[in-house]
Amino acid sequence: MGQSLKWAAQLDNVSEVSLTGTADFDYWKNHLATQGYVPVKTDDRASIAVVSASGKFAGVRFQELSISVSVSAPNGGMGLPSFFLVQAFSSNRFFAFCERALFSTPYQFANVTVDYPEPTGVRVFQKGQVCLESSMASNAAAHQRSRVERRDLWLAQILLPFNPQSASLRRRMFFARICGNTQIYPFLHGIDRIKIPEHSGCGAIDSLLKSNFAPVEWLIRPKASHAKSKTYTIEKSTELEASVRDELVRTQTLMGG
Repeated sequence: MGQSLKWAAQLDNVSEVSLTGTADFDYWKNHLATQGYVPVKTDDRASIAVVSASGKFAGVRFQELSISVSVSAPNGGMGLPSFFLVQAFSSNRFFAFCERALFSTPYQFANVTVDYPEPTGVRVFQKGQVCLESSMASNAAAHQRSRVERRDLWLAQILLPFNPQSASLRRRMFFARICGNTQIYPFLHGIDRIKIPEHSGCGAIDSLLKSNFAPVEWLIRPKASHAKSKTYTIEKSTELEASVRDELVRTQTLMGG
């Protein structure tokens, strides 16, 4: 009998301000080669998700930002999209430590600010300097932008970095679920703003600059629910296939409803 999918953390009333975009495919193909993953190619580009959120866990408010690349699933995907989590930043130093120590996730401490509704955007500071700033313009021209609103219920597997030189070579992952009303806006180049200083020393944020990251859409979820599972090895995750498929059916049913 297969194992049951267990959620390690579930948060409600999360304010999410995220950017999806594209980047140089060859850069990310080379970057992920030692990890054994291959980016999904869309119009000769890699697909990137920059997810920022403000929430509360155990009564403590925090903000975080993560950078992920859409990749081909190593285990058939179980019908789920797969993303390689390049790096994440948390505004709470203890939470960042717990993510690394308990879940093997690539978190660092940084000052992260998520703004919603006015202005809408995110800023990341680390070691006294700006790493990333993005904001949605609120001037008259920007108010003419198109908008799509829908209820999303999204389930994916998140693949984690590992050290290829490690004697205990085991690739790890976790499952993530996001649901909530989603506002989708095009990123208006020349009106909206994204700034990544050169040589910021902020890890994966530098990789966005080097790979010519080009934002495509804003995804705004004012009151989302976020959930993540415990961390599994890729091999162990296959034992969860039946439970994951049940979860996927439930999410698809709710989406249909």
